[in-house]
Formats: sequence, structure tokens, C-alpha cells
Amino acid sequence: MKKITFHNVANFFLAHWNKFRTRVFGINWRERQFEWREQQVSIKSPGCLNGECIHCGCDTPDKFWEPDECERGCYPAWMEKAPWENFEKTIEIIMNIPIALREDQFRAMEKLWHIYGNHGPKSNHNQHRFIQTILEKGTYDKRWLVQTRRMQNAAMQISPKSNFNDYLVSEECVEKVDEIINTIVK
Repeated sequence: MKKITFHNVANFFLAHWNKFRTRVFGINWRERQFEWREQQVSIKSPGCLNGECIHCGCDTPDKFWEPDECERGCYPAWMEKAPWENFEKTIEIIMNIPIALREDQFRAMEKLWHIYGNHGPKSNHNQHRFIQTILEKGTYDKRWLVQTRRMQNAAMQISPKSNFNDYLVSEECVEKVDEIINTIVK
């Protein structure tokens, strides 16, 4: 549990102020920064996504709105608009890998989309979007491979009795996509 200090109390109120003004005034860049922080925690310290940080005891995901950096290095200090948008461009480059599919790869990917997306026998929303992004935008978007608590909550709202794993991009799907992308013309 964190000590009760002026700095920690101020940090708590600033986190809730960030959350409030983002939700009320629709400040999209703040929402994107929060989501990025949540993704970083899901990669670096997934145990912290269960409602409480396992290191400091703060409530999550509300903690991800705070101005300070994560004590364990999951994310840096909160950035204002201009620095965040510059940083976001860097993230976009890292997370979206442009790919150019040959005609045979495109057709194979469409067939795969009819299995893992588009209401196919192994489809789910994230697999559908992952493959659709490759087909429509020509980008291998790694963000579909990062599963967060927000995705889990969204999945449970769609179908409360379903298993969260039903909404993940499966390893099998990723392997099949990579197989198509890595095929060499014979």
C-alpha cells in the first residue's frame, strides 16, 4: 500500500480529473494514451489488470490515468498533447507493419478470413478485425494481438456467459496469417 503523502493524494485526484474531463469532453488523445498505458501493463505486469496494482495496491485501471510514471516502468509520465502525438506516431510505426500481399497471398488471406473472421467456423471479433486490417489497409496491426482488460469487459457485455478466450486472436490464427505472409512464389 502506498504511503499517504501530499504527492500521492494529488496524483490520485489528478488521475480522476484526467479520466473525468476525457470522458465528459471527449478528449481522444487522452483516451488513446490511457489505452496505450493499459496495453503496456497487460504486457509488462498483467497481474495488475485484476482491479489492483500488485506492486503498490492502487486501483486499476484508474491508476493508468495518473500523471506519474509507473513505479515498475510499465509506462512513462503522462504526456501533454504535442509530446503524446509525436510519441504516438512512433508507436504507430512499431505497431502497424505495412505489408504488400501478392495476388495469391491476398486470395489465401481472404479464404483464411472466411474461417477465422466473417462468421466462419473459428471466427471471433478480434480475429475478424486482425485479418480484415491486413486485407483492407495492408497493415499487420499488432494491437489486435495485445489483449487488455477493456477488451475482456467489452466481450463480456456482448455475451456475458462467454469465455474471454473466445475473443482472443488465437495462436493458430496468427500462425496461419504468418504462414501466408511468409510464402515464397514457387
